[in-house]
Amino acid sequence: MMKGLLRFSIIFKIASTALCFIPNPVYDRQHSMFRRVSMVASLGKQRRNQQIDEDIERRKSDVKVTMKAGKITLKRKSSSQVSFHRKKIKTTNPRVLAILALVAVAGNGECFNPHIRGGGGREEGNDQQRSSTRFIKNNINAITKLELNSDYIFLKDQRDKSFARLLVSTCQRRLGQIDKVLSLCCDSKYPPKKTGQYGVFVQACLRLGATQILFLQTPGFAAVKETVEVLKILGFHVPQGMIKFTNAVLRKLVRDGKDILETQSCVFDNIAPWLLQEWTDTWGEEKTLQIVNQLFDEDAYDHVDLTLNLSYKLTDEERERKVSRLVREFGGDNFSEKVKGDSIILLPNGSLRIKRNVKSGLISNWPLYQEGKWWVQDISSTLPAIALHKAFKQRHGDLSDLHIVDMCAAPGGKTGQLIVAGFGQVTAVESNAKRSRRLVENLKRLHLEDRCRVVVSAGQEWYPSFNRATYQTTEEDDIEPVNGVLLDVPCSATGTGARSPDVLWKNRRLEELVETQETLANHCADNIIGRGGIMVYATCSLLKVESEDQVKKLIARGNQSRDNAVMQTLPFVVGEMHGFDDAIDENGWLRVLPGILGGDLNSCDGFFVARLVKIK
Repeated sequence: MMKGLLRFSIIFKIASTALCFIPNPVYDRQHSMFRRVSMVASLGKQRRNQQIDEDIERRKSDVKVTMKAGKITLKRKSSSQVSFHRKKIKTTNPRVLAILALVAVAGNGECFNPHIRGGGGREEGNDQQRSSTRFIKNNINAITKLELNSDYIFLKDQRDKSFARLLVSTCQRRLGQIDKVLSLCCDSKYPPKKTGQYGVFVQACLRLGATQILFLQTPGFAAVKETVEVLKILGFHVPQGMIKFTNAVLRKLVRDGKDILETQSCVFDNIAPWLLQEWTDTWGEEKTLQIVNQLFDEDAYDHVDLTLNLSYKLTDEERERKVSRLVREFGGDNFSEKVKGDSIILLPNGSLRIKRNVKSGLISNWPLYQEGKWWVQDISSTLPAIALHKAFKQRHGDLSDLHIVDMCAAPGGKTGQLIVAGFGQVTAVESNAKRSRRLVENLKRLHLEDRCRVVVSAGQEWYPSFNRATYQTTEEDDIEPVNGVLLDVPCSATGTGARSPDVLWKNRRLEELVETQETLANHCADNIIGRGGIMVYATCSLLKVESEDQVKKLIARGNQSRDNAVMQTLPFVVGEMHGFDDAIDENGWLRVLPGILGGDLNSCDGFFVARLVKIK
């Protein structure tokens, strides 16, 4: 046995070294087989060239060795099996960081084609369409990839960090238009074909250059020069011919790109056609146009909404005094930027809207963040907890004896709202262990961890059995129905498209999500709340199938079986949700659409909130 393994090892080393000299079609033509053999033949007389060393190691890993029936077979791996070897790149160049983020999410496998209504599974359509869908494969976000890069995290220059993020976010937001213009500039040679393992880098550079030229008003010569230089300095050994190709396309883009953008492209190219059609059928053409224009207005979302860690028991005078103190902190000399005029806005729900620019710095460095005086939360996301609080406040007055469950609780914004609202017991249920740790961290920063019980469990499998005094689960405790539940279900998140443009390329196949939403809603109604209990159902989706339709099914199932909970709408009334009166629909539910409410509330996430009471 040992002799066989030794013989296998020796033959592998000899054969893999020999295969190093098999021509690789991906390499530039100047690296011919003759040149490789000549260089290796002279290694005994000359100093080993470092590039040849790297080349040999790279080629060895491309050898596939199999042993069957005592015979050893050596074969070069296919292009899909060959991993792309490259050095770990350390950089402070924002364009390089952006390229790496774009490359990281460029998949090559099967994905949904959003340009084919009803399509799915294997890819169809033209090259430009397939390319766009691969870019956001499996809901991977390039911005997330960028923010996880250690080089990006430790960038000292905030301007470089902001520029890198701007490049990636704009590229994601305008991806459909960018790919369409590039395909027209490349004479149907886009995305680049027959480029092997280098194609993904060339395509990322083309997209990055187009982003700067078409949407960021970067001078053409600078955009071309700096982008092409990225291919040269990355250390990926991109062939000279492909570098020249990239340079030529970007120069053509400088000449003709903006004309093509204006005449042959529109903002609708950045949204999956099925999603656009769904919105049009649901909301009508006029509202859909308002929604889309708002989602793609880059200037409309240059702010951060802050929910204040202030008890609801405070008088109006006390609250105003504390808010004024916080505003002074943001506008004082101890902040990196003096905020003046309309840079700080007090929103109708009591949140503060802070305008953000390159000088604002990391949010964790903002005033009173470490002290836990506020947390980041879009104004629309605050509505479910406010709806639950107002319903119980009107019924009970004193909330200290009430138990509320926040289902699907991470990252904890709504949980924090429920705690500061004065509810006596708050249980946060989160199925994901990693997200639950983040939830606990956020509650600790806000000094609210002692007032909440965090449970890591799938929501549809959890039952509220615990000891009131110790907040510990025991086998002897009976299952105790809670007074209210806030259910912000996992959804397609299409209402957050302004901040997360990748969601606008969502796969149309939402069956699994919809089933999960229905299961959670039924479980909460049947097993979590008792008779007279209140449930708030919420989504950040602009699709009725995840929102209005789910609530209608929940209400209708009460008449289908005696075992099913009977739920009834507890409608919102005018004046109850400050600033959102126009969002109340004919059913008494809240439907918030971006770009519809007007004023400061124009730029908020799309959201749906329904409030229900359990009759029996």
